[in-house]
Amino acid sequence: MARKLSPPPGQRQGRVPSLPKEQREERNRQIMGLFIAGLSQREIGRRVNLTGQRIDQIVKQELKAEARHQSLCSTSTPPVWKRC
Repeated sequence: MARKLSPPPGQRQGRVPSLPKEQREERNRQIMGLFIAGLSQREIGRRVNLTGQRIDQIVKQELKAEARHQSLCSTSTPPVWKRC
């Protein structure tokens, strides 16, 4: 019987190796741009070689991060510095 090979330590089976932080941030900006432009998550996934499910996770994560940023700006920025 053939023995099943296990993935290298620190990497789960079926998982694509992680990108460096700068490349991941650039990819996520691209994903958000395509999402805002109205492309489906499936189409975005095809363009960046990720599943629609992973695109959904990234979009939710980026929207949540932006909401935190907006909240911080609105509560800690003096009115003089706010843009209308």
